[in-house]
Amino acid sequence: YEWTASFVNINTNHNRELMEKCPELKGYAKLVEYIRENIAQGMEKEESVDAAVGRCIEEGYLVDYLRQHIGEARGMLLSGFNQEIYEKGLREEGWEDGIRKGRQEGREDGIKEGIKKGVEQGKAEEKEHAIMNMLDLGLSKEMIAEKYPMELIEKVLKSCDCK
Repeated sequence: YEWTASFVNINTNHNRELMEKCPELKGYAKLVEYIRENIAQGMEKEESVDAAVGRCIEEGYLVDYLRQHIGEARGMLLSGFNQEIYEKGLREEGWEDGIRKGRQEGREDGIKEGIKKGVEQGKAEEKEHAIMNMLDLGLSKEMIAEKYPMELIEKVLKSCDCK
């Protein structure tokens, strides 16, 4: 048998569809989010866990579980929550956000560059069209060269097989 595992980011603002389908998972993610917020605001680990548990109960997350297993949950959170892991998670979230922003900026820059090149190409085609019209009117290369570069005139002459 071959086993594969998928990792799913359950931090806030990730995998929202999954979170909506599984309220317990959403509640756990909220609990962890609140603990992180409390620690970031300078609370000690125990105080931040207690405050986060209270907030989750007030907001309706994991109410039954937390009320029935408060001691067990508190112990697990206190022993399992690690500042190093928390900071690593923050870095990973920041990295993901940076990648997302970079891709968005890249798309925007690509669109701008595409528009710029399209305008330039349109102007070049417009010049070539004007040269063709002048040639059709019987103007000489020298007369046309007063307005347009000779290289462009030669290019137009080659492309239309004119002399």
